[in-house]
Amino acid sequence: MTRLVSTTSRQASREIGDLVQSALTAELVYPSKRLWLVSAWITDASVIDNGGGEFGQLVPAWPEREIRLSEVLGELLVRGSRVHIVTNTHSANGPFAHAMESIAESLADDLFQFSLDEALTTMEEEGLHRKRLVTEQFVIWGSMNFTRSGLQRNAEDVSLQVETAEVARAVNEMEQLYGAVTA
Repeated sequence: MTRLVSTTSRQASREIGDLVQSALTAELVYPSKRLWLVSAWITDASVIDNGGGEFGQLVPAWPEREIRLSEVLGELLVRGSRVHIVTNTHSANGPFAHAMESIAESLADDLFQFSLDEALTTMEEEGLHRKRLVTEQFVIWGSMNFTRSGLQRNAEDVSLQVETAEVARAVNEMEQLYGAVTA
């Protein structure tokens, strides 16, 4: 199954945010052993709306507010996922990578049975323009950067792919481009 969502800047919709929220909550229910977040621009945007406590059963520690990308990825680290983040070399992307490293370090002492370097890797690629989130369950890709503007304001074309063969192809591509995240 493939789902394509297209928005315009004048008529931004919740569809992209809902698609990302649904995919990430599914990932929290059944976490992949590894995932790649590749985005030319990346910020700690809100990706799950827990304003009414809807996801309290899924992650009891989450407050009743919008949940940021780093919080979701941090929870996936807790649940055993290996996370690989790739972005371009622009300094605007640094705060998100540093936030993720801080989260991983704060979890490392008590939770990780493996080295921190295996749990979370971050890298920069000169001239990166690719945008996708690849897990063992789905691929989200398209024109959207993982930023507030990409999720809520910009004209975007985003595709969700869940077909097993397509997901496996994307995982293989990520391994070839950015190295395997060991399971």
